[in-house]
Amino acid sequence: MGMRPAALPMVLAALVLPVAAEVEQAESILGEWQQIATNAGACPTCRIAFRTGDRGIVVSANNGWTATLARTGPTDLMGDGRWDLQGRGWPTGRAFTIRFRQDGDRLVMTMVVDTGSGQWPTVHATYVRPWQGV
Repeated sequence: MGMRPAALPMVLAALVLPVAAEVEQAESILGEWQQIATNAGACPTCRIAFRTGDRGIVVSANNGWTATLARTGPTDLMGDGRWDLQGRGWPTGRAFTIRFRQDGDRLVMTMVVDTGSGQWPTVHATYVRPWQGV
């Protein structure tokens, strides 16, 4: 007993639509975002940029950190990263875990930094697209 030719389009749609939705969600985060709030001190020039990489989505910040992310839900990404070795201050060279959650036109970040001393400071930040009047 084989599949009816009329059923084939429905089966293909069932397979393609979830993949298309995931690609659209991944693409919605790509590009540049401007920081508008943080608990780590005001930074009106701080920006992050998302791009696709070999091992997932890569996010880089203009203030010296990079992370590789994987989608963990419809609006969530999580991953690991590191602050640059050439930076200044306490996070220089430190590893961290990071989570991003899209909330409408905002992107909420939570970064937990491994200080190597048993303390795990958490940085919270909110981002919007730069063209949204920032």
